[in-house]
Amino acid sequence: MLWTTLVCKQESISYIYLRWAFNSLPFRIAPYIRVVFFILNIRELRGTILILAGMLSTYFNVLALGLLFLLFSSWLAYVIFEDTQQGKTIFTSYGTTLYQMFVLFTTSNNPDVWIPAYKTSRCFKSELTKQVAEKDQMRKRILDKAFNLIDEYNVGFLNKVQCIRLFEELNKYRTLPRSSREDFELIFDELDDSH
Repeated sequence: MLWTTLVCKQESISYIYLRWAFNSLPFRIAPYIRVVFFILNIRELRGTILILAGMLSTYFNVLALGLLFLLFSSWLAYVIFEDTQQGKTIFTSYGTTLYQMFVLFTTSNNPDVWIPAYKTSRCFKSELTKQVAEKDQMRKRILDKAFNLIDEYNVGFLNKVQCIRLFEELNKYRTLPRSSREDFELIFDELDDSH
């Protein structure tokens, strides 16, 4: 009973004050004030708000670091692309560069910023192609080494016993689903292309 009386008095006082102070505003602030009163009257919520308020300095540090990174990378892009085609079309001024870099870092349409440079840069395409080919070759070498460790008879394939032993070893990992020996045999029969 005391609780409802207190809340009603707080609501009416806040409504009267806000109605008098902000008469020309197109929206009502009283519902938001009610939420604040609600939060302040519940101990757990009050504690949570205090914890979040204590973390504000960390949030501001991260925000300042992000802003500093955006300013520096925009300046760097403006300087690097100054005499290029992208500098004449996309990075025309520091303000435009800052906006383009903000779009690049924050939104899903960031390819709009880097696709024109990618299309005109043959060097980048060849470098990217070379890196992809190197990664592919490295992956193939690693897989060949792993397969050679498993292939005890050096015949270029695994027989049924070797495959079942491999599946049993894979069964020891918690991230993979458990399978029975019958499932292993069915998997081997399905993967076996010798018949």
